[in-house]
Amino acid sequence: MYGSGADRGQLSGEREMVSSTQRLSMELAALAPALIIFDKGGTLIDFHGMWSEWVTELARRLEGVTGFPVTGRLFRVMGFDPDSGRIAPNRRLATTPMKGLRTLMVDLLCEAGMSRQASEGTVETVWYAPDPVGQARPLADLAGLFRGLRDNGLKIAVTTVDDRAPTEATFAALGIASFVEALVCGDDGLPIKPAPDMVWAVCQATGVAPA
Repeated sequence: MYGSGADRGQLSGEREMVSSTQRLSMELAALAPALIIFDKGGTLIDFHGMWSEWVTELARRLEGVTGFPVTGRLFRVMGFDPDSGRIAPNRRLATTPMKGLRTLMVDLLCEAGMSRQASEGTVETVWYAPDPVGQARPLADLAGLFRGLRDNGLKIAVTTVDDRAPTEATFAALGIASFVEALVCGDDGLPIKPAPDMVWAVCQATGVAPA
């Protein structure tokens, strides 16, 4: 008994999907990569949990010191949605190193009517960095994952817009520092992602050709 044309079309689509998946698996197997480069926030560590707490506390401190209603503006500029607790992946909080976020806050206070000198002093007073150990929530068994990759002959690297000191502290606390053969951070002086410089630096450090 034959099915309808729609049924036959669905079966054909499923076969094509399986075939595509098999081809992709074969291509990946043939690729045999020598190096895997991970991002940190949102890939290895829960990005939203750490940074939503940070920007909320920063806004509270900022309003407490200045008396200016800047919370809404700060959240919009940073790309933080307080209702969902989520951070937009293409906005400042997700793409800017700490030094740049600090400058952004100074500019925000200047726009609110404060002088540049007063704005810099205020940000100096309220500024703090999130706890890179206490607030770091891994998104997987990172030690097990990295050990498995290394046991299969792959090198591991990380590129992140986060600063180096807190990133190294996070990796040490999670027991994965020894697995990471190259680390490039937002305060290393290189153009940040999506510029390719971080990846090039990792490839040079590990001796793996970008191809």
